[in-house]
Amino acid sequence: MSHRREVKAGGPYEQQIYHERLRMFCDQICASSQAYFFWVAALLAILWFAESDTIGMVVWTLAAIAAEIVKVRVLKSFLKLDDVQGLSGWEWRIAGAMFSEGLIVSAGVALLLDVHAEYALFSALFLICATAYTSAMYHIASLRTYYAWATSLLTPWALKLLMSDNEYYWILSGIMVIGSISYIPVAAKVLHKYMIEALRLRHENLDLLAIAEKEKNSADKANADKTRFLASASHDLRQPMQAMALYLEVLAHRLKQAEYHDIVESLQASHASMGRIMDSLLDISKLDAGVVEVNLEPIHLDMMIDQMVGDYSLSAQKKHIRLRMRLNGAVVQSDLVMLECVLNNLISNAIRYTESEGTILVASRRRQGKVVVEVWDTGIGIPQDQLENIFTEFYQLDNPERDRQKGLGLGLSIVRRMVQLLPDHDIELTSRMGRGSCFRISLPEVELKAVTSPCYDQETEQFDGMCILMLEDDPVVRRAAVILMQEWACEVADVGSISEALTIVEQGWTPDVMIADYRLQGNTTGLQAVKEVRAQLEQHVPALIITGETGVETILEIANADIMLLHKPVVPGELKSILNQFSKKISNL
Repeated sequence: MSHRREVKAGGPYEQQIYHERLRMFCDQICASSQAYFFWVAALLAILWFAESDTIGMVVWTLAAIAAEIVKVRVLKSFLKLDDVQGLSGWEWRIAGAMFSEGLIVSAGVALLLDVHAEYALFSALFLICATAYTSAMYHIASLRTYYAWATSLLTPWALKLLMSDNEYYWILSGIMVIGSISYIPVAAKVLHKYMIEALRLRHENLDLLAIAEKEKNSADKANADKTRFLASASHDLRQPMQAMALYLEVLAHRLKQAEYHDIVESLQASHASMGRIMDSLLDISKLDAGVVEVNLEPIHLDMMIDQMVGDYSLSAQKKHIRLRMRLNGAVVQSDLVMLECVLNNLISNAIRYTESEGTILVASRRRQGKVVVEVWDTGIGIPQDQLENIFTEFYQLDNPERDRQKGLGLGLSIVRRMVQLLPDHDIELTSRMGRGSCFRISLPEVELKAVTSPCYDQETEQFDGMCILMLEDDPVVRRAAVILMQEWACEVADVGSISEALTIVEQGWTPDVMIADYRLQGNTTGLQAVKEVRAQLEQHVPALIITGETGVETILEIANADIMLLHKPVVPGELKSILNQFSKKISNL
């Protein structure tokens, strides 16, 4: 009954542990068959030197071999089972086989040896007792079978000694009985307890590993779902925004009356706000895709900071914030586009979280052989336990209502990931609640040689009369693009499918440039369209893919092709810049 209570105490792993320890016991006993035969051979040798009855020794040897065969068959029958039901019954069968074998061996030797052959008697007794006591280490997986085995080995010898007429043997028998009762249960239970605990811990660890693996798979799936969602949502939102951007540019170009300028500017500002949110999603997708290329070059930091402070001065004035800068004439080695993105995010964040009459300082200074750009603000500050969280995606302080005018909470995540991509760059943050924050970007300094200065001037338009094949299956977006490019004095042929594009080319019209949306009707893509048009013309037509996709696979596919890429909503200035680049390539052919 005590053994049954111990098994039930195993908790949720009771059956698994019970089945596993019985299998361990059976494996160990099957593996020890060779040792068993050596033990029987040693006892047989003692009987031989004691000149015991020959026929008795033969019968005993055959019985010992038969008992081992029966025992091994019982053990292997259990090992073949996959079902964990009826374990207690199997344990009784195994214990019976062990008891029978032990009794045959031990009782046979006790009967065959003459009590007066003292040397042989004590040698055999030593082997029997040693086997009974040391078996505790190998049989601890099943207390029931060990008790059966030890009892079958020791009982015949205790009776043999007790039934002799030698008082010395009576004392020896008493010592055997008392020693066995005091040692075997205690030692076996202690070892058995440790083994059960080890098995229980093993199962708990396996469950924890399974839970951890499940949580990891769940997190990976959630991350993949997030990427797919961003890609889908971004594409669907960018389609109407693309048309809006193009029509706003046409509207601003055509409306000459001053009273309409404020309305157009307000519309453009609202559209730009939506575009920044889409750009944040796009930046994260590009970083996830690993297609952001680092182009290091010397950059005159003073000119960049001066331009940015000028760009944000109006936003700061509207909130009555003092926006200042302190420069040191440093030239740094960095990526122009990525560094602009990092500083833009930091300055816009500072303005967003700084109250009226506050101060923002953008400064550069040298420290320990590097140049450090610091963005100080007197804003609300960041709690110490949140300093790391603010660099995670979609995390925002002081925006429980999720006001999208405050963005999506992607800016600082983009900042950290871009800084990590740039070699020898680092970012630090210090903050005090109610006092403000300071972000520090450390950059490598270079000697003043050929320096790249940020250029924000619009490029001179060089694409008058350019023949453009426009492939877009959304009529609204296509119409807006056609109107805009015609305003720029381009000759535009607009189509809605690959077949229409090929028809125009077959009729003898050769485009200078091809512009195509990525996702087209009928599960076709702009990438396919460009390849088929180039194949039809047998020439490498400069091409531009415009897409709202932010998925990793799409970005990689386009990045690996010899086709330029713009993401919706396309700012007209970006489109002009691309067309100017195409114009230069064409003129150099």
